[in-house]
Amino acid sequence: MNFAEPSGFEIFLTRSVSILTCRNYRRYVESMKLSGSENVLEYGSGSGNMSVILAKELKDGTLTCLDISEKWLETVRKRLRKFRRVNYILGDLTELELPSGRFDVIVVHFVIHDISPTDRQARVQKLASLLKIGGRIYLKEPTRETHGISLTEVRRLLSDVGLKEIASTERKESPIGDVLHVVYEK
Repeated sequence: MNFAEPSGFEIFLTRSVSILTCRNYRRYVESMKLSGSENVLEYGSGSGNMSVILAKELKDGTLTCLDISEKWLETVRKRLRKFRRVNYILGDLTELELPSGRFDVIVVHFVIHDISPTDRQARVQKLASLLKIGGRIYLKEPTRETHGISLTEVRRLLSDVGLKEIASTERKESPIGDVLHVVYEK
């Protein structure tokens, strides 16, 4: 998998854009209807925009932020330093030794489209293995032809690993454009 650490400018820019998109993050987490006691994995935490909102919702639960980037994970650690029930994992998902059936909820926000098409199935398979029976994956991805993923491909990836579609919608979100929201259950 090709991966490059983000530049300081990219981190700054992403954090700055979060001011414009924080309402989208909040609505997305609210749509999950979390009880607050779940064990949640956020795959590809990035700058922590989603992580902050998830951590606030998990009063008795645990948030695990997983990212392949040291710089992004350090950014998330700084943003979540006041939250006690957060774990941080650095590494490539497919190379990590994580116990099966560990998570109630897995959140994947703008990650899959950045993974090489030849590597996507292995990562989705690993995510599915980490989900408890009855657990859900919430996946949100851009659908632009130039930099995105189609609903058809998402459906194939997730159904091929035995997950069941609960909901799917595509809508415009400022400033991103068309965005796919899907929920799958194990």
